[in-house]
Amino acid sequence: MKAKVVGLVLSLLVALPPVSGAQVPKEFRRLHLTRYQGPELLTYPELVTLSSNPEPEGALGKKVEKLLNTPFISNEATLHGARPKRPALGKLGPSLRIVQWNIEKSMKMQDAIWAFTDEKAFEKLIDTNRFKPGTKAYQEILNERRLLEDADILILQEMDVGMKRSEYRNAARDLAEALNMNYVYGAEQLEIDPINLGIEKFADEKGVEDKKLQELFQVDPEKYKGLFGSAILSRYPIIGVKFFQLQHQAYDWYHEEQLSLSALEKARRRGVKAVFLEKLFREIKVGGRVFLQVDLYVPELPQKTLSVIDVHLEVKCKPKGREMQMAETLSTIIDTPSRDSGWGL
Repeated sequence: MKAKVVGLVLSLLVALPPVSGAQVPKEFRRLHLTRYQGPELLTYPELVTLSSNPEPEGALGKKVEKLLNTPFISNEATLHGARPKRPALGKLGPSLRIVQWNIEKSMKMQDAIWAFTDEKAFEKLIDTNRFKPGTKAYQEILNERRLLEDADILILQEMDVGMKRSEYRNAARDLAEALNMNYVYGAEQLEIDPINLGIEKFADEKGVEDKKLQELFQVDPEKYKGLFGSAILSRYPIIGVKFFQLQHQAYDWYHEEQLSLSALEKARRRGVKAVFLEKLFREIKVGGRVFLQVDLYVPELPQKTLSVIDVHLEVKCKPKGREMQMAETLSTIIDTPSRDSGWGL
């Protein structure tokens, strides 16, 4: 593709029993749904303070703790009339299509939106040097894109809020609004690297300021929010959410990332500016991997509830670290009361 829509996309189907078209809206109206809730975001000066003091006390410390353990929840789509698509698939009948996608820092969100909503716009992204129009491979790409249109649940990772690299988008909200879906967003980490904040000073080995590089990384303080997290979007109503930071964090994204400074300095001295555009040598953050469970009201199921778990394990650790995070996640699913009233996925 010319402009890659990056990340791993997986699709899953769950067969559903038949239900009349009028039955679903009636049941939805009886639910006491949260229209919208979310924690307070940090201001730009607070994020700058956090970059030099990752464990603040007092009001700022409490604000950070709440932000990293409180989900954003929106049922606006359902309350405005959105209903599940429930695609009918031959003998399988009505189904629930679920898509999992690590969307890689939301850097191509508009392309991702087109993948779900606009075939003509998406088709322009296909690399016709690799995939010739009219060929089987080209048609397979379009067929796979059409499957996304019928998805009633999206499980997403690496979703930004207020980051320059993703055009300061609120990625979960923007995608949810484009698809007319409810959503839950959990902030895993706060991006407080001085480079991302636009406060890093760039100079050559003689100490002369690199004004072009300085300008390149300037940010809009009003738009910068610094959130990086996971989200679940759904055309079914959200009736419960469980969200918190995992106890086992296999990597310290603040202190251990400081060790990358030497590599960063070498890149500066070589004058390799492209490295800052394509891949930073460090990503200083506070927070870590999380547990995110969303309980959805799916009236076609015997117990009317589907529990969806969004898993985003640590990448900067040995396999044992991910194993421990997965064990903690599984033990939490087993312990949650909602297991008695719904299905686990």
